[in-house]
Amino acid sequence: MLLYGAFIFTALLLFYVGYLLRCAYYFGQMKANESPENEPDVFPRVTVIVPARNEAVHIRACVRAILAQDYPAACLQVIVVNDHSEDDTVSLAKQEFDAKLQGLTNGIEGRNANADGVGAEKLGSDAPNSPVSALPAFHIIDLPAQTGSAYKKAAVAHAIAHATGEIIITTDADCQMGPQWLRSMVAHFDAETALVSGPVLLESGSTFGQFQALEFMGLIAVGAAGIAAKQPTMCNGANLAYRKSVFDEVGGFAGIDHIASGDDELLMHKIAGLGRYRIRFAKVPAAIVRTQAQETWASFKRQRIRWVSKSTHYKKQGITAVLVLSYLAMLGFPLLMVGGFWDARLWSLLGLHLLLKMLAELAVLWQAARFFDKLQLLFWLPLEQVAHIAYVLWVGIAGNRKSYEWKGRNVK
Repeated sequence: MLLYGAFIFTALLLFYVGYLLRCAYYFGQMKANESPENEPDVFPRVTVIVPARNEAVHIRACVRAILAQDYPAACLQVIVVNDHSEDDTVSLAKQEFDAKLQGLTNGIEGRNANADGVGAEKLGSDAPNSPVSALPAFHIIDLPAQTGSAYKKAAVAHAIAHATGEIIITTDADCQMGPQWLRSMVAHFDAETALVSGPVLLESGSTFGQFQALEFMGLIAVGAAGIAAKQPTMCNGANLAYRKSVFDEVGGFAGIDHIASGDDELLMHKIAGLGRYRIRFAKVPAAIVRTQAQETWASFKRQRIRWVSKSTHYKKQGITAVLVLSYLAMLGFPLLMVGGFWDARLWSLLGLHLLLKMLAELAVLWQAARFFDKLQLLFWLPLEQVAHIAYVLWVGIAGNRKSYEWKGRNVK
């Protein structure tokens, strides 16, 4: 009986290994460009949306990075959505924009003074060399009171209602990006493309943060591989771009607006369901968005519970099947360990399973680490194996909770 069960878990593990090897192949086949692949002759108008709740610690750096984009200011709109913040998020976002404006004003006045020998008068916003004309349209809007729990979806939808861009790009208030970010993301749109998923990198100097960064690199690579295989499963709202017209075509978040999470993946699944648009992944270093790993176990738990909670609402049975079979493969590890007390041969099988798991994950993580230039994170892979199994088994159960806490709210 024990050996029969061991055979089942071996079959499940081989499925998991095969799935990861497939992901490694597709991610490896994607070309990683050093620069945007298709510089447009005419830049499309873009609206960057930043939902923010109690992000006083991060918002200035995020706004600063967006305002520093190498993208025509006349074609860019930035909307920060204040999700009922209880700190200085709004005032600090405004201060960052004002500081950028003042810096440009001082620079222009200085250049004019050097040219004319006198100080320049304050320029009007309609002047061709006005500092205002050198900045994108910048708005801070308040999210109206909500009756549901899908606050982030509500914030994004509220911003889209005010958006003038034909392409919507969402990011998070705790993110930063390089100056070529927008160009890189926009360059992946052609006439047939509706959505572009971008790479996100976790950064941290702590051991706990390094573990998170390693695991998250794998998730990004697996999501990119699914897109490359024309079977999109995962993406991340911290770096996501899509056409506003297609957002409207699928009815926005209608049908998923009661789900607290899923402003990224569930929307991507709706767009993929139309069957007539391309979905792409921006495997370009310049497109990477960086954010900090969670500092504490408590905040990490809340984050991952929120992420996993949307998986119960996937419509595609194939995605659900992969998740369930992978979960069962992880369940085999503790069961083989316990079974070894009755049949010691199962412990040898357990060791083989651990080795196969690590090698399959290494195939994906090696590709991801090369792209993100984080090969040093692979040092943690052998040490992470047991913790990863325990984490997967825990989050698979915890993610099905009916409620959880996020940003000071009890989300249901």
